[in-house]
Amino acid sequence: MQIVRAREEYLSELNEIIASSKRYWNYSEAYLSKAIPLLMLSSEYLKENLCFQVVNADNEIAGFFSVIDDRANHFLDHLWIKPGSMRKGYGRLAIDFVRALAAKKGWDNLLVLPDPEAVPFYKKCGFVETGLRRPSRVDGGPEFEILRMNISDTNLSIYSPQFFREDNFNLILKVIKENSFATLLASNSSGAVSHLPFLVRLVGDQEVEFVSHMARANPQWEEIALAGKAKIIFGGPHSYISPAWYLPKLSNVPTWNYVAIHAFGDFKIVSERDEASKLMNDLIEEFEGIYGTNWTLPSDQNATQAMMDQIVIFKIENVKIESKFKLSQQQDSTNRESVIEQLKKHGNENLSVLMEMTRKTK
Repeated sequence: MQIVRAREEYLSELNEIIASSKRYWNYSEAYLSKAIPLLMLSSEYLKENLCFQVVNADNEIAGFFSVIDDRANHFLDHLWIKPGSMRKGYGRLAIDFVRALAAKKGWDNLLVLPDPEAVPFYKKCGFVETGLRRPSRVDGGPEFEILRMNISDTNLSIYSPQFFREDNFNLILKVIKENSFATLLASNSSGAVSHLPFLVRLVGDQEVEFVSHMARANPQWEEIALAGKAKIIFGGPHSYISPAWYLPKLSNVPTWNYVAIHAFGDFKIVSERDEASKLMNDLIEEFEGIYGTNWTLPSDQNATQAMMDQIVIFKIENVKIESKFKLSQQQDSTNRESVIEQLKKHGNENLSVLMEMTRKTK
């Protein structure tokens, strides 16, 4: 078995493979008569995309697959194996080839919209659910589930000298809870940005997950579901630091003290109604509790569901956290104590308290 670039001279044979493979799934003839023409390849398609033929030991074409790279997302657009060549490893060979190609190109993930009956095969090959579906381009056709294969993880990589890094889990958790309104991005930092409240929940020993929601009209939830991973950026207390607060020295310069926490993990849409309602109630209980109002969702289920239909509940799971606590750790104890006192004097108690809690000196 080998894989070679698809050649225009085999265009007719490749289209025959696509048609026969599509028919393998036993769709109605009425559907196939409309769907197959939409799948047919053209010379332009072969030239514009990454197209490959799977060749067997007898030098016969056993299958065809192609990848579309539109920068924002990377799609396994076609993967068709001759019915007589199915279950002989050609499909897995093609996917392994695409996985290696994606890793070489530095892609974060790969998407596919398989025929419904082929979903188990793709999951065995490493694809996972995104929670997104697309209708058929043919009236009366099946709904297609979008699957994703994660190729590589995106690191947060906050610029931070070692003495600004903070590993105290309880302190990090405290800052997150006190500054729970954060910035949400897709893991590849492309596309939209949203500013949302997050509920942080302990799910293990020093392990957390985040819960939030956004308007269904906001296209970002679909963008992140396709990317698979999300970043959350929490900002903590911060302040300008005057060089006048230090012992006199020519090298003193103005700076800014601050706390920043980046978290990233797997983005999961919560589509099951009971779970989504429970999580929404958890969010309401958390933030209403600040004011002691005891407000809850309406008891009328229709009214509540009408509200829920306008939003998307989601979780960030398998979270990794990186933090930067820039709190004058590079200064000597005298200068640092002076900064703490000046912050208190000028009303920034939150930042001065964090400096007192860490009290790191060089």
